[in-house]
Amino acid sequence: MIAAVVLAAGLSRRMGQDKLRLPLGGRPLFAYSIDLAASLPFVDERVLVTNTPQIASYGAAHGFRAVPSPRAADGMGHSVAAGAAAVGPGVDTVLFLNADQPFLTAGLLHSLCKTSREGDCIAVPRAAGRPCSPCVFPARFLPALAALAGDQGGKQVYRRHLDETRFVDVPDARLVVDLDDPETYSRYAQPGRSDGKVEICRAGPEDAGQVLAYLHAVGGETDNLTFGVEGPGRSVEEEEALLRDLAASANSVVLLAKKGGEIVGNARFRGMARARLRHRGELAISVRKSEWGQGIGSRLLEAALDFAVHTAHAEIVSLEVRSDNARAIRLYEKYGFRKIGQFQGFLKIAGREVDCDLMNLYLADTDR
Repeated sequence: MIAAVVLAAGLSRRMGQDKLRLPLGGRPLFAYSIDLAASLPFVDERVLVTNTPQIASYGAAHGFRAVPSPRAADGMGHSVAAGAAAVGPGVDTVLFLNADQPFLTAGLLHSLCKTSREGDCIAVPRAAGRPCSPCVFPARFLPALAALAGDQGGKQVYRRHLDETRFVDVPDARLVVDLDDPETYSRYAQPGRSDGKVEICRAGPEDAGQVLAYLHAVGGETDNLTFGVEGPGRSVEEEEALLRDLAASANSVVLLAKKGGEIVGNARFRGMARARLRHRGELAISVRKSEWGQGIGSRLLEAALDFAVHTAHAEIVSLEVRSDNARAIRLYEKYGFRKIGQFQGFLKIAGREVDCDLMNLYLADTDR
């Protein structure tokens, strides 16, 4: 027997309001995961973890047994624990879904459950090298899941049992996107603002003049970069030569976000050349100020990580970000980057020293 547990008790701290009741395509966000789990013919038991009467009523109408999570404010681990404790006897496999993932498909969930049952293992999806949700656990892990606490959910369990965990690569990262912050919600709730109008493409030497014009423009809009309106200090010929080399590189890339033919965002991933450093790469992203909050940074980051994983075969991706750039830090943390230190005085702007956080994403070792 398979049980589906939908987690809908979070406090939406990143969103700043109750995200699960926000509208998306004419329905409240919470309805997507509930409707999907209700439609799965291979699921035998359905549990809904929520403290919201409206969501509980909706779940009951779709065959769910609602249970509260009294300590949801203390972190997702408590909600996972409440759901795990509510699973009935006779269940051998448990699927945990977050209620803020509206683009999950029955095919993906079936694949995860099949992987778990056939391999008698934990099944975890992975997009652009980043483990994510939903996860499937054999029932023998229910006691460990029911004992969870803190901010992390099932990750706490599968990290302790990597030898019993199988990662399932998801080719389309959109399927597992979670709408947990205003930028991501805006991107998908109003797709015409970015999706469908913005193209992500690889830069070539023919883009040199346009790239330099973009760098000069974006450098004059923000103090978050390592250069200002003066740009990177390269001529068009030098930029053309650089882009030609990168276009031929097996482990480095420049990606452009173009809107109506105009560059509105840029990502550079540079793989290391030396043999002892080839497992590493450095990432930098910028977006025109007029396009902030449109999801372009997320799209560039996803595309750059996809290159890092599948083309450069990187194991560690590093970046620097101003310590006071909370928006960027939240984005990087969402994709698994972790602060490993701080470089005090990394930048000096108008005579003032600015600290930067050093962040790493470990692609090859999910147990770090």
